[in-house]
Amino acid sequence: MRGIRLSAGLIIVLIAVCSGCITESCDHPGESMAVITLYETDNNETTVIDSLTIYGVGMDDLLIYDNSKTGKIELPLNPASDCADYVIVNGLIHDTLKITYTATHHFISKACGYSFLYTIGNVSYTKNRIDTILIINNSVNPSDEENLRTFF
Repeated sequence: MRGIRLSAGLIIVLIAVCSGCITESCDHPGESMAVITLYETDNNETTVIDSLTIYGVGMDDLLIYDNSKTGKIELPLNPASDCADYVIVNGLIHDTLKITYTATHHFISKACGYSFLYTIGNVSYTKNRIDTILIINNSVNPSDEENLRTFF
């Protein structure tokens, strides 16, 4: 009888110890990307571009969009730099976009670790096909909020 009580007590202790070992999972949305919505200059309405190609300059010519049909662009920012340059190709017309920003560490949780949040300070661009770019929300975080509004 004593052996059964000891075994039952040991099982209860093991269950209690193991239940405290459950690891936390990470359900964080991911990387912070600059979200750019595309608009028509003539009527201020959102638009979709049929063949948009975008690549990052100095990012090993990172191809972000390749002849894509899109009305919204998500661009990665580099936490090791204070600016990112992109080439935007619309049809056969090339424009460049430079986003200047500051990056800050943000602790998420033990399971997820740290991420980077960015604050956009300035944008500069060529005006070959792009008419205007407005900073709508300078806080770049993992949400899907519009940061820049680009008029073509």
